[in-house]
Amino acid sequence: MAETKNARTVLFVHHSNDLYGADVVLLETVKRLDRSRFAPFVVLPEDCRSEGGLAAELERLGVRFQFYPLAVMRRSYFKPGRIFPHLLEFIRAVTGLIRMVREQRVAIVHSNTLAVCAGAIAARITKTPHVWHVHEMLVSPERGRRAMHFAACRLSTIVVCISEAVRQHLLADQPKFGGRLVVVHDGLPLEDFFPVSDGSTFRQELGIPASAPFIGMVGRLNHWKGQVVFVHAAKMVLDRFPDAHFLVVGSVFGNDQHYLDVLKSEVERAGISGSFRICDFRRDVPQILSSLDVFVHPSLLPEPFGLVVIEAMAACRPVVATAHGGPLEMIEDGVSGHLVPPGDATALAGKIAVCLEDRASSRAMGKRGQERALGLFHVSRYIERIQAIYDAILEARLSADFEDTAGSRPGVTATRPCVSGRR
Repeated sequence: MAETKNARTVLFVHHSNDLYGADVVLLETVKRLDRSRFAPFVVLPEDCRSEGGLAAELERLGVRFQFYPLAVMRRSYFKPGRIFPHLLEFIRAVTGLIRMVREQRVAIVHSNTLAVCAGAIAARITKTPHVWHVHEMLVSPERGRRAMHFAACRLSTIVVCISEAVRQHLLADQPKFGGRLVVVHDGLPLEDFFPVSDGSTFRQELGIPASAPFIGMVGRLNHWKGQVVFVHAAKMVLDRFPDAHFLVVGSVFGNDQHYLDVLKSEVERAGISGSFRICDFRRDVPQILSSLDVFVHPSLLPEPFGLVVIEAMAACRPVVATAHGGPLEMIEDGVSGHLVPPGDATALAGKIAVCLEDRASSRAMGKRGQERALGLFHVSRYIERIQAIYDAILEARLSADFEDTAGSRPGVTATRPCVSGRR
């Protein structure tokens, strides 16, 4: 649907130019907004111009976007000698966003992740409603976490939390702001992940026999995602299923190449190099999922949500995930998937083996997972809730404006819609 002259501009301030979790959610948001009501304008960080593919997707969709120095909060900026330049960039970011808000006649500023703070300050200075979309669960450093949670709750009209786990994490630091924290589960066009084939093409590409058990995970390569735990579990599974093969798909962020080296070393040390593949980021995730017999998500820290888990559920794959964070809200343990303790390679290997031993039960579990994902995590449900939040914010603002102009005229009452913090 084409934008109309009455559409209200929503300025999205984002932290990266990749196509992982928060990037994908932003892409689905701007793709599916009702353009007769909302006109998206996206600002991406200048230092990520050459990375990933979000900008290319925005251009393909005809969504307006701009690269700009945003002083994204990255750990590397807080090393000695980097703090002052980062502060100067932050001031420049706020100044630039203020100009954009005014020039674009922005109705709502939407900061996508806690890593981008300049949008919140720009919104406060220009008195523009601000939505902070929290996709992460900050743990350390503690002072930094508390500061970010303090700012998010006080510089936002509404804080959108991608799971109840995220909401509770913020509430632990800011218990008085529960009414401002709204849970909106991420959503995807899950029909895109329905089994599209038997996965034979992808298996052939990697040289995996059609009859071999194939277990894998997809996502950013990072220590806390648990790829090393998966390596240890794979070695145990091979003791019972010597023809099994294992797969990790994903890329490292920025300068984290050392973790990929660590992962490869762990595979070699375990003596399973012939059965364990590591692939870079790929776009053909539906094909990859179709090729797997079991999908695993062994995160060591609580996953804020875990988009790839609902992708695997939509693909009818039996999922084994760690029992904390978002997967607790996605998976009914033993019904629509399996949950295991974080960091427990033995438990992970045990549930993988259960899935491989009884294929009929695993297929039934995968089907139940698909039905649950479609009922709770489809993109249509997600976008409906996001637009309802925008509507409530704008209606409340219009009511406030009307109340200001109505003054004390008899019989004139301004009402404001309430956006509940409960699901």
